[in-house]
Amino acid sequence: MKGAKGAEARPWASHEDLRGKVKEVGEALGLRAETKIDDYRYNAVFFRFGKPFPVAVVEISVGGNPSKDLAGLEHASSSHGSIPIYVVSGEDDMRRPRARYERLPRDRGQKYS
Repeated sequence: MKGAKGAEARPWASHEDLRGKVKEVGEALGLRAETKIDDYRYNAVFFRFGKPFPVAVVEISVGGNPSKDLAGLEHASSSHGSIPIYVVSGEDDMRRPRARYERLPRDRGQKYS
């Protein structure tokens, strides 16, 4: 990734670091963390204990493919009613997915308790 004045831009954290932190946050909130729903693999999928459907699905981008990540989040949100969470690391990753992110469903009239 190129940053300001042609210098190599570094991500704020590695993919593994972020995945570990996201899992810690979910577990601190009393959620069960997994990485799969149906045949789809995500960086984190959070379930309430005893509930079959995911509360939230997380994708982390560290110089990856935002279109693929956001398509997966869109699928989880529309088919399972999950809250889509997209975590980016670095300025380049923050700029790329904006147009697609703005199309994700926001309020479907559901309560996430």
